[in-house]
Amino acid sequence: MCLLSEQPAQSRINKLPTLMFVSGIGLSVSSFYLNKSAQDSYDNYLRTAFQSEIKKYRQDYRRIQTASVVVARAGLSIAGLSLIISIWKQATDSVVSHQLTLPQTDTSIGLSPQVDLVKREAKVVWRKEF
Repeated sequence: MCLLSEQPAQSRINKLPTLMFVSGIGLSVSSFYLNKSAQDSYDNYLRTAFQSEIKKYRQDYRRIQTASVVVARAGLSIAGLSLIISIWKQATDSVVSHQLTLPQTDTSIGLSPQVDLVKREAKVVWRKEF
């Protein structure tokens, strides 16, 4: 008995930008936790009077603060890249075409807006039947 089902590669590719966006936001949120930890180390550094603890808390603050900045920037970069990929896929996948028919008494007017995002063209075709 096989519990796995086959999925076409196209459906897995469409999930990549979503996964990247969620991961990027997760990294950005985790940077807030790291920043809070760095701030706690800095507060301990200000409160202590022993030289050995001062060096330890100062090094901890610098290390955790740097990690927080790196994680936040990486998360925002990944989220931004996922948005760019998503927009690019939508722009290159298909051309939007809709047909609108307005009924009248004896003739009909057909308006057909067409947008080609790849060529950056937009046009409206007006057809009138005689």
